[in-house]
Amino acid sequence: MKNCNGFVLTESVIALGKVIMLLSICLPIMTLIQKERHHLQLRLAIGNQLHDDLQDYLWTTGMELPSLYTHSIYNQDITFEFNETHLFLKGCATWTNAREQQEEMCLYGQPAK
Repeated sequence: MKNCNGFVLTESVIALGKVIMLLSICLPIMTLIQKERHHLQLRLAIGNQLHDDLQDYLWTTGMELPSLYTHSIYNQDITFEFNETHLFLKGCATWTNAREQQEEMCLYGQPAK
């Protein structure tokens, strides 16, 4: 076996095939994880903003209800709506998620007396 050129070429092709296979598996998974991370980060920011705005309505007297306005979080337009139910104040945030589905998050609070 004085000439080993064919063995090196075969070994290189197999190694390249393994690398391509690994990349074709890992890249879509990493993309999906990144998209889900952004989705959860947006939900957390919306929940925090909804909580803060609900606190303003709960502790401040004389604020007009029902109230509806739009706020931008992470370049996404979120619609906030506050209504008075029987004993509670209801605050809801509505937006369209990355999957083009309508999503809603609501919090309830009892106004200060």
